[in-house]
Amino acid sequence: MPTLEVTVDGLKLPNPFVIGSGPPGTNGNVIAKAFDEGWGAVICKTISLEADKVTNVQPRYARLRAQGS
Repeated sequence: MPTLEVTVDGLKLPNPFVIGSGPPGTNGNVIAKAFDEGWGAVICKTISLEADKVTNVQPRYARLRAQGS
């Protein structure tokens, strides 16, 4: 049977579909659901066993102004 399994830097993944850092990788429950849904991997921005030690900084973007504007 054909497989989509890939190896990335020595790590075997069931498929090459990876969720990038963001809301789908915010906690263990969401990450587990991603794997249950068939995703090959999840990139986490920050992870901790103690949720209160992780700060979700907002806003993530700000406008910079050049001198004289």
